[in-house]
Amino acid sequence: MTTSRTSRRRTKGSSSMPPNLVVIVTDDQRADTLHPSIMPQTWRLLVEGGTRFVNAFTTTALCGPARANFLTGKRPAQHGISTNAAAVPFVGPAGDQDTIVTRLTAAGYRCGLMGKYLNGYFNQGPPNVPTWYFPPGWHTFAAFTADASLYQNYSLV
Repeated sequence: MTTSRTSRRRTKGSSSMPPNLVVIVTDDQRADTLHPSIMPQTWRLLVEGGTRFVNAFTTTALCGPARANFLTGKRPAQHGISTNAAAVPFVGPAGDQDTIVTRLTAAGYRCGLMGKYLNGYFNQGPPNVPTWYFPPGWHTFAAFTADASLYQNYSLV
C-alpha cells in the first residue's frame, strides 16, 4: 500500500504536512533476507532512509488473515478470514468497507495497491458485481488476477 497526501490541510498544532506512508507486505520472507548484502538496493532505498522495526507481531501467522487483520485492525473472528482460502467473508459490505485504506482516503490521502490484495478476492465482491471487484478507498488498485501463488507470469487487474 502506498499513500500520499492530496489535501493541503495542516495537522493540528503543526506547520508541516503529514508524512507520506509506504507499507510493504511480503509473505513468507525470513527476516535475514532483508539484509544489505542480499538486497542492497532495497536496503539503501527503504531501510536506510526510513524507520526500521526490529520486532514484528501477528495474531495470525497466515497470509490471508494477517492481511485482513492489518486492513481492519480486527482479528479473524471479527473479520471472517481465518484461513488462506478465498476472501469471500471479507470483501463487500461484510468486511472491506471500513479499513485503514478507507480511513486514510477520508483523511485526504491517496492510496494505491500493487500486487496481492487477499487470496481469491477476484470476482467475489458484493452481489451483482459483474466482473472485477475494486475495494473501496483505493485510488490505484493493481492486484493479482489469478491465484497469488503464481508469482511468475502473473497479470494485474
